[in-house]
Amino acid sequence: MQPRLEEKSGQAVGLVITDLGRAALDTIETEIGDVGPAASKIGHVIKRLRSPEGISLAEISIATGWQPHSARAALTTLRKTGFCIDRAPDDGGNGSRYWIAEEAAR
Repeated sequence: MQPRLEEKSGQAVGLVITDLGRAALDTIETEIGDVGPAASKIGHVIKRLRSPEGISLAEISIATGWQPHSARAALTTLRKTGFCIDRAPDDGGNGSRYWIAEEAAR
């Protein structure tokens, strides 16, 4: 059965998950378990922040679909929850790169 959503007027609206979206969901489920969409996005950001090369704001925006101000807010929220996030200029001169230096007790 195909997913179906009905508006108040009774009109049916189709829902579609693209191949790229399905692949992303499969990857996220494998990495961090079955969690909601918001946690999946932040889970992906945390994974990239833990990598040695880190992640840029542009990469966070592309990976999550967030606007740049939302990507910055996510970094701020992670800092407030105990993550120690370092920043350094990108070698390519395109802004900064961010990564988790250490994780404080939460």
